[in-house]
Amino acid sequence: MADPVRSKEEYDAELASLDAAHNQNEAQRDSFIGLAHTALFAASISFVADLFPLGSAALLWLVVMAWLSSCFGLLALTLSFVESRKAIDARRQALNDEEPPRASWLEALNAVALWTFPVSLLSIFVFASVNLMRANDQETFPEFATETTRPWDIRGFTVAA
Repeated sequence: MADPVRSKEEYDAELASLDAAHNQNEAQRDSFIGLAHTALFAASISFVADLFPLGSAALLWLVVMAWLSSCFGLLALTLSFVESRKAIDARRQALNDEEPPRASWLEALNAVALWTFPVSLLSIFVFASVNLMRANDQETFPEFATETTRPWDIRGFTVAA
């Protein structure tokens, strides 16, 4: 069995490799979040009216929620750059301190920026799925289609307001 203790050089080399991978991951995450939120937001605004007439689309509030989620995510991403700089400066000031300063606000902003994307994506997916099934049902069963559909109508059945 090999000795589990590493030399100082091996330890430093692996630590440098892990740090480089971490830095690359952080940079790619920020790029992905910005691009993904922007693309989803722009695509949903551009195509939602072309695919589903807004007067007859079901669950329209899901699209609005997706847009708000994307806006919050992009805003959080933008603010995270400012907080990241502050966290780096605070850590530099406390480099010799035993306990590094917490960057709670930065961590929260990064979490919001990251997790608002799946919320937006799932909202758009559910909205599109429901409306595609609904449009298919109206073509297949036109007797169930109503002329005055509301956002809470599903499959052509009107729910009293």
